[in-house]
Amino acid sequence: MSRKERNLAIGALLGVGVGYLTGILTAKKPGKETRQDIANAAVTAKNQAEKTIKDLNNKLVELLSEAEELLKTVKESSKEGLTKALEAARKARDNTREVLSAIHEGDATDADLKKAIKEANSAVEHLKTYLSKAK
Repeated sequence: MSRKERNLAIGALLGVGVGYLTGILTAKKPGKETRQDIANAAVTAKNQAEKTIKDLNNKLVELLSEAEELLKTVKESSKEGLTKALEAARKARDNTREVLSAIHEGDATDADLKKAIKEANSAVEHLKTYLSKAK
């Protein structure tokens, strides 16, 4: 999935969530039902965020493995750039793991999620670029 497609998907999910929440808050329902709907929407959003982070983490693990093998065979002049890309990808992978833990503990913030997704997407794209040049 390209960066543009991911951003579109994330934007669409956020739009759906905001629209859903707006609908819930303006609907004529008893408070108990509204609170339950909000709780359900929060669980759905959490699950979707967790899935996105897991997918990115898995992709990073896969690409890191490929890039580490490539590092063994590239010319010396290319090693510095690839090494930097690997370091950034490892950091992004570690951040996605921390955010996943925070999600499970209920401590993840929107800012943490957005930052981890942005860093992971960037690292994935950067590694893909190096790997495609090597092939």
